[in-house]
Amino acid sequence: MTFFVSQADRAELTLEIIETGEKVHGLEFAIIDAIENELAMFLATDKYGEP
Repeated sequence: MTFFVSQADRAELTLEIIETGEKVHGLEFAIIDAIENELAMFLATDKYGEP
């Protein structure tokens, strides 16, 4: 399942993850990597969602 989230929402989520990072003990890095990978794939697709 793919979610299309605005860059502003991604940035806000990333900051929230970083700020609460001490509570999740490293999980935030995996989540940030997943967000960055999803964003990279999103930016690599055209306006019709095709690679």
